[in-house]
Amino acid sequence: MPECHHVTGQQHVHPLRRLYHRVSFHPQRYRRTLFIALIAIYSLSTVVLFRLLDYPLPIVSATLIGIAVGDIGTILLARWTRRSFAKLLEQWGICSVPRFLALSLTALPAFLLADWRDLILIVPQLIGSLAYLQGFVIEPGWLHISRHRMQSGHVKRDLRFVHLSDIHVARLSVREEKALRIIGRFQPDYVFLTGDYLNLSHIHDPQAHEDLINFLKELTQIAPVIACVGSPMVDPRDQSARLLQAAGVRLLGQTTEQESWHSDADGLQVLAQDCSHHLSRDESQWHITRQLQRADSLRVFLFHSPELGPAIENESGMRPDIYLCGHTHGGQIRFWPFGALFTSSSTGLRFQQGAYQLADCRLYVSAGMGLEGGPAPRMRLFCRPEIGFWQIKGLYD
Repeated sequence: MPECHHVTGQQHVHPLRRLYHRVSFHPQRYRRTLFIALIAIYSLSTVVLFRLLDYPLPIVSATLIGIAVGDIGTILLARWTRRSFAKLLEQWGICSVPRFLALSLTALPAFLLADWRDLILIVPQLIGSLAYLQGFVIEPGWLHISRHRMQSGHVKRDLRFVHLSDIHVARLSVREEKALRIIGRFQPDYVFLTGDYLNLSHIHDPQAHEDLINFLKELTQIAPVIACVGSPMVDPRDQSARLLQAAGVRLLGQTTEQESWHSDADGLQVLAQDCSHHLSRDESQWHITRQLQRADSLRVFLFHSPELGPAIENESGMRPDIYLCGHTHGGQIRFWPFGALFTSSSTGLRFQQGAYQLADCRLYVSAGMGLEGGPAPRMRLFCRPEIGFWQIKGLYD
């Protein structure tokens, strides 16, 4: 999901993403200080507001302690159940931010509506506790299977394939274990991966590397695995090539000579391209990649993000039949009825999650399987980890 640091003047970077980059790459001691400060600000604000409203100090203390115990317990439960492996202090600090915002929004109504102030102040905090339980513990281990069916006159037999994106391995979690069982039962002919293989907090972690290789090796025992790389910050090119090669994964898209793979027996062509998140560079490379397309095959294009969607939609020549990507995580935290708040993509909220028709090309943006690293919350809220099952029915004479 994260993109590279350096962007051209044409590339828009969301302000929250810019802040996220700065926090992610600060030394650990500065980040620790930041999260302690967030917790202190929320706690102090709660004490001041409740005392101004004439709540006794023991009630204020009990409220703060209860909220803290609930949040810490939820974060630890996520670790114990192998949903995520983040640092406790960082996640606790992140939890304090929405709580502070809720407190700020409810302060004035609590002053004005004295008879209702208990409900006004406490109910949003209780809703927050339930949302944290859902986001940290329940959804990260609750895989969603999206099913897709197409007909094609090019394939020479019915095909089944799986699409995974944004795995973000920190340690082997319940997601990877469940995914292997589910994919094994589906019995695909191919597995397609569209980048971001390591958690941002574990890019250079040897244990994360080993766990990723083991997971990918298990996938290759089920079906041939074909992949492209993800964001440069998450998938350093040399390292990613080494890890995927060690797992027996066929990596496409890093050079012009490696951008296409074809199966005559199946009538299938897989194209892929490196994702730099420099839009002009990626579009220029697409104009080279598209020349490799074969008219006699089902064309599946693997690219990490949906950012080439407009270029492919406006293409005057041949397009891929299927364009698979991820990067957005579907927002990872979604709010009804708005959906994702932001997607870290230059296309904004246009291609945030799901299927889109680009003329005669079907774009599918996966919500991804893993969790963002760095200082981001290890949560999925109304955005479950996704495995895509595709069935291609041949049209035979």
